[in-house]
Formats: sequence, structure tokens, C-alpha cells
Amino acid sequence: MLNKKHKEFIKNSKKEYGKIGYVECPAFNNEKVIFNNSGFNHLIRKGNELRPISVQIHRINLTIKYTKDILKSSKKYTTYLKNTNENFHIAYFWSFISKYDGLNIKIVVRQLENGPKHFFSIHLKSA
Repeated sequence: MLNKKHKEFIKNSKKEYGKIGYVECPAFNNEKVIFNNSGFNHLIRKGNELRPISVQIHRINLTIKYTKDILKSSKKYTTYLKNTNENFHIAYFWSFISKYDGLNIKIVVRQLENGPKHFFSIHLKSA
């Protein structure tokens, strides 16, 4: 169960996240990477399960502080993956690894079928 303080943190963070809107990413020929509910929900959940509160806070703070700058300055992605699920839906994933403030940060961008590319995940990568 989420306490009142954490609910307020999530509410305020979602507003800040929403202000990002989109980032034009040079790695995709300046195509827009949008910041939608799918990406925000993945910061606080993995599948249908809530992530631990400390992990939620960590991922949200990383996202708000670093994601925009990393995607704006990335000229190429680190990895690319194409997934097809049992219903033959296609998902594409690109990852970006960048060093900021002494941290190795990994960002994942996802595209479902022919939809827009959107921010999907962020976490620290060991050196």
C-alpha cells in the first residue's frame, strides 16, 4: 500500500515527466521520442506488479534528471531488438548507454508496431 507522501511524489513526478513531452533524438534522424503513460507506468511497475518504492523513486529521479539530455545528444544507439509475441504483435527496442555525473545510465526506447517511439525504461548500468 502506498503512503500519502509517496502518492504525492508520484503525482508530482508524473506532472514533471509530462512536461518533457518529447525529445528529438539524433540517433533516429531527429524523430520524436515521446514521453507517454506507458513509459511512466513502467517506471513504477514491472508487468502488473508494483516495483519497490525505493526503485520507483530511483528510476523516476533518473528519468527526470537525465533522459532528456541523453536522448537529445545521442547520435547512435547501443543495442536494437525486435520482438514478436504470440499474437504476432511487434515491439522494437533501442537502448542508449551514456555516462553522466559518473553514472552509467541505460535508457530504453520502445516502439509498438508502427506507433511512435517512446521512452520505456531507465536504470543504472554497472561499469
